[in-house]
Amino acid sequence: LLRAIADHSKLTRLLYVGSAEIYGEPRPGTLPLQESAELRPMSSYGVSKAAADLLTGKYFHRDGIHTVRARPFPHIGPGQNPMFAISSFAKQLAEVKLGKREPVIKVGNLEAKRDYSDVLDIVRGYREAIENGKPGEAYNLCSGKSVAIGDMLTALIARAGVEVEIQVDPERMRPVDIADMYGSFQKAQRDFGWKPKVEHEASLDALFGYWLEAVGASK
Repeated sequence: LLRAIADHSKLTRLLYVGSAEIYGEPRPGTLPLQESAELRPMSSYGVSKAAADLLTGKYFHRDGIHTVRARPFPHIGPGQNPMFAISSFAKQLAEVKLGKREPVIKVGNLEAKRDYSDVLDIVRGYREAIENGKPGEAYNLCSGKSVAIGDMLTALIARAGVEVEIQVDPERMRPVDIADMYGSFQKAQRDFGWKPKVEHEASLDALFGYWLEAVGASK
């Protein structure tokens, strides 16, 4: 796609949506992560995203294509696949609430801390980055703070209003897990005025509400 734009449509703008997983495990003293941070991906997914990020940047420098790279940190919202931790918790709790599941919640590592944003903020960031971001630049899209995954689960349990047993599922534990990771959105704010607006409480309300409706409608 980049080659085709370079050869045939130099005025086309391209937004590459990558992932904060390209940063891997932060070195001591590097939080919050900025766009200049070293890329140290720890997963095959992160490696692939880092390679595409670098390739997109190369086409700007070599061919002059208007490319912008977004590096979103974890985000949540209605419709998210339950393969992701917070959405999985919300779905399980909705099933318990509606009597479709025993009051047992399967979890992975609850101690890990992550930088969560609302999907509405992230998608707004994509639009604003491609419209007003500087060509060739990379931008973190994040909340600028981290929260323990266990704290997000506790907040969801409070919303569900149910008593549950929490069980660690070995299948949900990662072989290598980063203890704490969060980014800085100052560059995006400086270059095109973006910053997160949706609080975690509203995000969790929307996510749990979605799963209550989805689980309730399923047979």
